[in-house]
Amino acid sequence: MSRVMLYPFKIASQGARVLGRELGIRRIKPEGSKYRPRRADVVINWGNSTTPPWADRVAWLNKPSSVDLSIDKIKTFEVLKEAGVTIPEFTTSISTAKELQENGSDIVVRRSVRASKGHGIEMVYQGMDMPLAPLYVAYVKKRAEYRVHVFGGSIIDFAQKKKRREEDVDYKIRNHDNGWVYCREDVYLEENVKIQSINAVKALGLDFGAVDVIFNQHYNEAYVLEVNTAPGLVGSTIESYLNAIRGTEI
Repeated sequence: MSRVMLYPFKIASQGARVLGRELGIRRIKPEGSKYRPRRADVVINWGNSTTPPWADRVAWLNKPSSVDLSIDKIKTFEVLKEAGVTIPEFTTSISTAKELQENGSDIVVRRSVRASKGHGIEMVYQGMDMPLAPLYVAYVKKRAEYRVHVFGGSIIDFAQKKKRREEDVDYKIRNHDNGWVYCREDVYLEENVKIQSINAVKALGLDFGAVDVIFNQHYNEAYVLEVNTAPGLVGSTIESYLNAIRGTEI
């Protein structure tokens, strides 16, 4: 009989604690673990990109190598572009970024390619100096920004970023620090948002992931920004993941 284990990116991860408690399964310490794998074990990987020495002795939900592709924003864009998933134009060259800016694009500068929750992101507008950074992304106008949770090739949950308060907010960088929160009421997913989200998770070789995707109404196009492999779990999202994991043949 198979055992189900949880392999978090850090033992204190809130999402991993919730899943471990609700599923009644053990968490494997990322470092210094006494875990001894069995051939029938199934390991749920919650955002850990480190491949352990016992990796080939167990079955995985999200292999560490696929998580690593998802965490590294440059690798993510390269893989998604190769797979035909729609993404914004990007470059690692400051000179190319300057050309994009000169041609009318505002530039999203990512000072860290492995940061999460919008950390290390800076907007560079027309006329501003371009800083040296590892990744530059051409800004795409959006009517809406979503987080779409995909598990086993199906959408299990989704939410839209909406203003947290009435005062002025930054409409270009929509993160918590800039006054945006995820909401589920009165949210409709355009068909292309669904397609691009599912294709992004598949392209990265993931079994599950939370896709950050924007929708441009003028072009009727969805653009994938990133895929999260250890998303925050609150409210109905917890039940969505629990139901998906329990319904998996493991």
